[in-house]
Amino acid sequence: TNFALLLSISSIFPFLRAMYQLWSYIPCPPMASLISNIALLLALVVLLGLGLGTYAKISNWAVYTYVMIIWPWLVLLSMSARLYVERQVGKNPLSPVRELPLIGLMSGVSLSLCIVAVKEISMSDCIVLLGLEPMLAALFASVLLGTERRKLHFQYV
Repeated sequence: TNFALLLSISSIFPFLRAMYQLWSYIPCPPMASLISNIALLLALVVLLGLGLGTYAKISNWAVYTYVMIIWPWLVLLSMSARLYVERQVGKNPLSPVRELPLIGLMSGVSLSLCIVAVKEISMSDCIVLLGLEPMLAALFASVLLGTERRKLHFQYV
């Protein structure tokens, strides 16, 4: 479990960076964006309060685990909701019918497999896989999501 917590902590800053980039990339009216961002911050504060009130006697890691089980999903739901606000044909990067369900299914399966694999993986296996992950992600995304994604992923290769 310590390795799983270490992986979780190491993914916080990349998650926040990706979240910030998506906030600036996905078109959304300024007022809706402000309300969504404030709601996400309030949800984080409420979850921290509930976690501290419930799990503070156990450990701080229990509070962290409680918050990180729920809050990132709220952020991801906010990102997918922004795709539908002020939707314009040809401007939005993802199709809500074709690509979002496929991406969601791939994400759910990959996260489930990652959680199972964390229990059995060694540190050297983790280093090798982390080096291969960007290349494998680009390859599988381009194969599964079509020619437009292939051009996007391989434009710098």
